[in-house]
Amino acid sequence: AISSVYSNLRFWIVKPFAGLGVGARSYDYSIDAVDNSICSSGYGALGSELQRGPFGVRVEARQYVSCFESPINGTKRTRTDGLYSLGLAYHMR
Repeated sequence: AISSVYSNLRFWIVKPFAGLGVGARSYDYSIDAVDNSICSSGYGALGSELQRGPFGVRVEARQYVSCFESPINGTKRTRTDGLYSLGLAYHMR
């Protein structure tokens, strides 16, 4: 059976979303002369999906924050990376 949301294809549904994540990043070097390290990391994301019937268009902006410890001199620094994505979706029910 088709959901009532999909039965009227004249309407677009806006579905905003947000996301957060935390974790750790491991650096395991193959050279024995340098030490391995682990640093904390995280991300935040905002986006939305515009859905019409079972089809959708999704846009998302994501910002990653992580640290890096140099295997040569041991200095730590924080780095950020941005990601922007656009995608298509098909929802099966």
